[in-house]
Amino acid sequence: VEPCAQLLVFARYVHSGVFKEEFIFCSPLETPTKATDILEKVASFFETENLSWNKLCGCCTDGAPAMMGSRSGFQVHVKNRSPNVKGSHCMIHRQALASKTTLEDEFERYFPEINGDELDLVRNPFRLQVEKIPDEYQDEFLELKMDSSAKDIFDEKSLTEFWPLMINSYPKVTEKALRALIPFVSTYLCESGFPHFCK
Repeated sequence: VEPCAQLLVFARYVHSGVFKEEFIFCSPLETPTKATDILEKVASFFETENLSWNKLCGCCTDGAPAMMGSRSGFQVHVKNRSPNVKGSHCMIHRQALASKTTLEDEFERYFPEINGDELDLVRNPFRLQVEKIPDEYQDEFLELKMDSSAKDIFDEKSLTEFWPLMINSYPKVTEKALRALIPFVSTYLCESGFPHFCK
């Protein structure tokens, strides 16, 4: 078997109140692969499909140096085009990191911009203290926290079902939660790419 690098691109988004995950494209990469080579392929796809970099809120990659480099990695190039993008590390690789003794250091390395309070908002807005929320979100957050029917929905639904349902009632808080939640792709996305690659 000849070694070859393949770029697999997936998208995760909310459509009609439901999280969607889709395989987008697969493209061979020349070796050695540079971050600029990867960016060129993704940018070409964005242009062909008329996609806006401004709508991108997260970028999840594997641990390859071309992807993760802090000065010239793919994620750095993506952030140059879309500054609000949050970078994350693929679930499969994160699971491997979980067994390391320096998990806290590794978490900080791969998720430096993720704020613990942001994740607490996503995990359970009904337990989070209002002081942990930025001022511009506090009024809406308090309304959500006091909404007993929203609490009932939260108790019955998964996070990916709950948050899209809140978009009309609590748009600012929901957008903040979704921007933290969407980038975390599932292992399913990584695994679903292999059948496309084998065709």
